[in-house]
Order: sequence, then structure tokens, then C-alpha cells
Amino acid sequence: KITMLPESVIEQFSLDEGGPRPALSIYVDIDAQGVANRDTLQMRTEMVPMTSNLRLEDIEHLVTEESFLDESSGYPYRNELAILWQAAKLLYAARQEKRIANGLRAEQLGLIDSNALARDFHFQIQEVAGVQRVDIVPRQRGSILDTIVAEWMIFCNSAAGQLLADYGLPGLFRTQKGWGPLRTRMQTTPGPHEGLGLDYYAWCTSPLRRYSDLVNQWQLIALVKHGVTAKMVAPFSPRDASLMGIAADFESCYQTYGEFQDRLEKYWCLRWAVQNGEPKSFHVRHLKAGMSRLELVPLHLPIPELASHPRMTRAEVLIADVDLLQLSAGVRVIEIESKQDFPEQPLECEASVSPGTLAVAERPEEDASPE
Repeated sequence: KITMLPESVIEQFSLDEGGPRPALSIYVDIDAQGVANRDTLQMRTEMVPMTSNLRLEDIEHLVTEESFLDESSGYPYRNELAILWQAAKLLYAARQEKRIANGLRAEQLGLIDSNALARDFHFQIQEVAGVQRVDIVPRQRGSILDTIVAEWMIFCNSAAGQLLADYGLPGLFRTQKGWGPLRTRMQTTPGPHEGLGLDYYAWCTSPLRRYSDLVNQWQLIALVKHGVTAKMVAPFSPRDASLMGIAADFESCYQTYGEFQDRLEKYWCLRWAVQNGEPKSFHVRHLKAGMSRLELVPLHLPIPELASHPRMTRAEVLIADVDLLQLSAGVRVIEIESKQDFPEQPLECEASVSPGTLAVAERPEEDASPE
């Protein structure tokens, strides 16, 4: 993901291991069965000693249900991750109940079928013999670590939204209600997110990547420091016109960032497709209206011949005449296969985790107080 803050700021505040880092922390008690006691929820501003970082790509394949029961499992923080996994499953189940109550289907917990189209990818550009080569590695959602991170990010964003609402503080709330193109939006007053099954939801966990999270953390810091009087000193007061302007500007800016990232990914996907010479054959799946996607990488290309075929129809195509300036390519269909029952990945979720890092902090003193 492309960050909205410069590298110089990220270096100072990123939760890298080896030293104390300033953070807005949320604490909640969890028992051995993974039940989170929401009455114990606290938020603090503090310097957090970062003991270690857990790299998802290093341990994700090791963290399984079986490994939690195996005392000989050698990866770090096994017991802690086991409790967080139990808690994540309970948080997930509670959200699904709300989704069903909102008239939506329950989502699938766990790994999506390996035949489904992957939606997360890791791009790596390396120079080999003076030539740039692209490696694009797919990653399926739904692993235990993926679910732990996603559910606890959702929990923190939901808790932050509820705190802002309880104290009457405005913020940038992410809401989703009803149907239509504008059902998901940013607003300065609290509202439900039906897709996630939450009464409140405010992005706050990624202040280095999204400006909305930084704005919400400013409001939350005022809440932590001043409590019930926070409305008098918070950067933005209720019905603040400047905050409404930020909400509107963020939507536009966030969309622009997304479009730029899409173009960036398409460029490197096209580079990947032709790096061993062209023409080259690939398998694609038809999505809708003649637009298809390569199975191996997130490259979308128009293929009119597939427009009349059902969604997820598989075809073998030949790609040639790649234009890296126009970000286009010529496609010729070699063979159209009959539609198979390939499962699809769920629609884009508001909280997902990309390959990255889990930060582990030292356990603070019991009597530690917020700064």
C-alpha cells in the first residue's frame, strides 16, 4: 500500500523492533478461552518498548490449529497467538451474527479454496544481470495469522469509533448502510457498518498510511488526555466545517491513491507478462462485461469474446503487443473452457492484512498510566 505520509515520518513512528515507539494503545483483558471483557477496555498514549517483530512470511505457514496443541512447536509467542486466535474466532462469530441480522450472508472463516482467484499479492522487483525482473507472489487470505490481525484491527477501529461516539467527539467514521454506489462512505458522525457487522467503525489503526486514521488519532489523544472535557480542547469540535471538508477531500484523495496504485500494479503485471518474451499464453477467468483477469497475477484485460460467457469462465489466451505507456495489450483467445465451479474470493473487505509484520511490545507495568 502507498502511504500518505513521507518516509521521514514513517521511520520515526513505525513499530520497528529494538526501541520505544510512540503509540496510541488499546488494552482489553482476554481470558484463557479468548473471551474479551469489553468493560476493561482502556486507551493510552505512551512510549511502547518494541521487543520484536513477527514477519508474516516467516511464520504464517507454521501457525496452525495443530501447532497450538504441540508443545514442541518452535515459533515465538505460540501461547499468546493461541489465545488471540480463540478471541479472533469469537469476534468474527459476533460480527457474522450482526451481518445476518442486517440481511447479509455470513462470511467464510478460514482459507479460501486454493482454486479461487487470489486477491493479495507481493510484488518484488530485482535486478538480475543488469535487467529488472518482476516476481509477483499470490497470497490467499484466511490464514490464522491473517484472521488474527484482521479481527483485532477491526476490533480496535470499532472500539475507537465507539469511544468517539460515547464522548460526543466528531471523527471520520467509515459507514456502510443499505445498497447503492454511495452506501460506503466517510462521515463525521457515528453510524453502523453493516458489511462488517458493527455499530461503530472509525479507521484509526494505520495513521502512517491513511490521513483519516491520523485525524481520528488526534481526536482520540484529546479524549485520553482530557476525558469528558475533550470536546473543549479536541482539534475538531462537533459540526466543525473543516472536518467535514477533510472527510470530502479524503474520499477524493483516497480514490486517487487507489487509482494510481492500480496503474502501478498494472504496469508491473505487464512487465511480468513479457519479461520472458512475447507472445505468451496464460489462463484467465471472465469477470463481467468482457473484462477478465489473469489467474496468476492481478492483471485485468478486456476480452470481448468472453462477454457472453458466464462469470468465472476459464480460457487460455495469448498476450502480445504490450504497450507499457498506454498500459494495454493485445489478447487472442486460444481456447474457452466450460465454466467450472471455481469459488470466488469475497468482495473487498474494509479490514484485511497484506504480507507484513506483527509488532510485539514488552508487557507494561500494571500501574502504568497514560501520558
